[in-house]
Amino acid sequence: FARVETFRTCWKATSTVNEFSGLKVDIDKADSGYMVGEVEALCDGISSQEDVENEKEKIRKFVDMITRESERYNEATTIGKLEFVLMKESPDLYNACVKAGVIHRPK
Repeated sequence: FARVETFRTCWKATSTVNEFSGLKVDIDKADSGYMVGEVEALCDGISSQEDVENEKEKIRKFVDMITRESERYNEATTIGKLEFVLMKESPDLYNACVKAGVIHRPK
């Protein structure tokens, strides 16, 4: 019902001395022009809940830093590639998915 072709670029901090070491960033650009990114913490050797929370905070700080200057960034309206394609190409199917609870409409 939908075909989404993407081109992915990936970055990983190679320095172990900066505050964002261990983070990986993936940016996907769909053939429709829509772009979405994700930031992950590479958690090798992390064993405690406190360590997990520290990694989550590191991700929050990084995302805040790279989006601070962007007036267009709004976490509440961020959607995925498939939702974007459905909204653009198949609004009736998108609305049916929202009604069925499969997709949540952005706020």
